[in-house]
Amino acid sequence: MRRSLIALVLVAACARGEAASPRGRVVVDSLADGTPRTITELPVGWTDTSGWKLVEVARLTGGEEAGPGAIENPQDVTVDAAGRIYVSEQDPAVIKQFNADGSFLRTIGREGQGPGEFTTAFLAIGGDKLYVQDPRGSRASVFDTAGNYLRSWPSFCCFWMPIDTDSAGNVLLQGMPPSSAVVDDKNPWQRTVRWYRPDTTVADTALVPTGPEEKRWTIKQGKNSMMSTTVPFQPRMQFTFLPDHRMVTGFADRYLFAVTAQNGADTVAIFGRAWTAAPVPDDIRTRTVEERVTQTKKYYDETAVRNAFQLADVPTTAAAFDWIGRDGAGNLWVRTPAPADSTRTLFDIFDAEYRWLGQVSGSKYLRGWSVGIVGDRVIGRGEDEEGNPIVVVYRIERGARTEY
Repeated sequence: MRRSLIALVLVAACARGEAASPRGRVVVDSLADGTPRTITELPVGWTDTSGWKLVEVARLTGGEEAGPGAIENPQDVTVDAAGRIYVSEQDPAVIKQFNADGSFLRTIGREGQGPGEFTTAFLAIGGDKLYVQDPRGSRASVFDTAGNYLRSWPSFCCFWMPIDTDSAGNVLLQGMPPSSAVVDDKNPWQRTVRWYRPDTTVADTALVPTGPEEKRWTIKQGKNSMMSTTVPFQPRMQFTFLPDHRMVTGFADRYLFAVTAQNGADTVAIFGRAWTAAPVPDDIRTRTVEERVTQTKKYYDETAVRNAFQLADVPTTAAAFDWIGRDGAGNLWVRTPAPADSTRTLFDIFDAEYRWLGQVSGSKYLRGWSVGIVGDRVIGRGEDEEGNPIVVVYRIERGARTEY
């Protein structure tokens, strides 16, 4: 068993090699236990945000003036190989299917607990199959992409998280970690991941390790904790799975990721890039706290909220990253916070050799929205300036790449 990421980053390198040029450099070395480490000091694919682009191809909106197929309260979004868009709605639960240009096609399924029904729907596409995870109903279902119901099976309860598929078309579902692992009120695992085949049998299982403890705001009434939430701009644990079920994890207090197998116990690679923390201006820190207070005092006593939501807890520098995903070509996308720039969203792109290729500039909406990547499509889901629900689908346009 190799050591965890936290231990590995403290181990000095014992071998070193460089691939260098005047405009970019990658340092490849090995840790003391032989784990390869790749650190990119300057991007090697392109030198500014014009190398690759995100081009908007469809926009789905809601609101009073929206026509048939308008989105109302979307839970999740995915896209199939033909570019068709699937949006799961809440209250009532239903899936709406759209053409690649955003024109409405049909509805799939409906709210309920019978065959082809669900109460909450998280979505993923595997080949010609549409998978639906219903955490409220503890059940997963599969449809074909024409909307025909095929089968269901018992799955995880109560875990509202996106789902995904692997290279074989198996669906990845997330659930609570095993309680049997708890020691001294602490669980070394934050969740269980299980891959199901289209015939409902289990293809593989993994456990996601718990990262370093995160500072949280807790609202209390007397001695009772009423709710707990993360502190803005604090570093957090981020992870994603590769198509072969290897896991990529990183805690965002530094720009470093571990690629692991065997439930995170076997580290097979370390990678990252040179990084300087972006400042969080005081006006943004103050405004963010007030926005959180405004949202939360609707449900809890304002004095208790303000006592919990302390400006001093908010970092003056941003985390190294706040989201990681992968595209259909095997590249890893890392969203990098830039609090002082509200006009765009920045993503770092790493190739299959874990080299930092460069940055991609995306819409400002992708900063605070839910983001997903399916194949060569990047999907953003949130609200527009008027508070109406909106889904935007972008195509990844890969420009000419120069190796520096």
